[in-house]
Amino acid sequence: MKRLKQSQLLHIWEEYEFFLNTSQNFNGSNKPSEYFYYFDVKTNKTERIRRYVSKNKGELKKIWEDAKALIKDFVELLKTNWNPLINELARRRFVNKLSIKACY
Repeated sequence: MKRLKQSQLLHIWEEYEFFLNTSQNFNGSNKPSEYFYYFDVKTNKTERIRRYVSKNKGELKKIWEDAKALIKDFVELLKTNWNPLINELARRRFVNKLSIKACY
C-alpha cells in the first residue's frame, strides 16, 4: 500500500515540534503544510496549528526553505508569548507570500 503523505520533523523549540507534511505528488489541491501543536489552557487540550506552504512546482528544496522560514517566524512570535488560538485576526490575515510578522 502506498503512503500518500509523510510528515517530517523539521525543528524543535522548547516544547514545540514543527513538522512538514508533504504528499508524494503535488497534483491538484495537494499542498504541503507546516504544523505544530499548541496547548490551549482554556480547554486543557492541544490544538494543531497548521499553515500551508507554497508548492514551488514540486521542488522539495524550495518547499523546505519556505517551511524553515515559516518556522523561524513562528518561533519569534512564540518567544513574545504570542497565542495563535486567541489571535484569530492574525490567523485569517496570513498570506503564504508574506512573512507572519508582516501580518501584525
